[in-house]
Amino acid sequence: MASLSRPDAFVIGEPVTVVAFDYDGNQRRGLVARCRREDSSEHVVAVSELVLAPRWSGNHFLAAYHKWLGLDPLDAHAHLGNFVFEHRPNAAIRYYEVGVRIGELSLSPNFNGLLPWGHMDNRPFLRCLHGYGLCLWRLSRFEEAERVFDRMLWLNPTDNQGVRFLIDDVRARTAWEDRREER
Repeated sequence: MASLSRPDAFVIGEPVTVVAFDYDGNQRRGLVARCRREDSSEHVVAVSELVLAPRWSGNHFLAAYHKWLGLDPLDAHAHLGNFVFEHRPNAAIRYYEVGVRIGELSLSPNFNGLLPWGHMDNRPFLRCLHGYGLCLWRLSRFEEAERVFDRMLWLNPTDNQGVRFLIDDVRARTAWEDRREER
């Protein structure tokens, strides 16, 4: 069993040690993993909610299972970020950034084309970029947030995510909380 200083996996950002994989007969949940937290408590979670540490040799099996379930890894990172965004932006930014970095691996280093929202396969990457930019803004990292939002407008000029309505506040260095109070 691995120590939690080097966790086997993460469930909603929490480090866990995977104790066992199983199928408990619940068709909606599918495969499950019994996981142990640092406090020694054990929990059963759907394998679809599990993010294995990169060193795990079983990562390709998990990726194949996610593909079979129809889960996009980038969308998984976007959804995990969305799940914790409201209360834990420092955790959310990690999920979004991983999704952005994975998405960038599929682009050429000098990519300057378009990724229109109308192409379904572009949406997970754009969602990760959007969440990443929002977290940067929320954490008062204005210059980085501005670069992310500018990039989004170049990649998807139709701006289906509404970045054009946010970027002026980021450029003006309006704090996230101040903007929320204006509504």
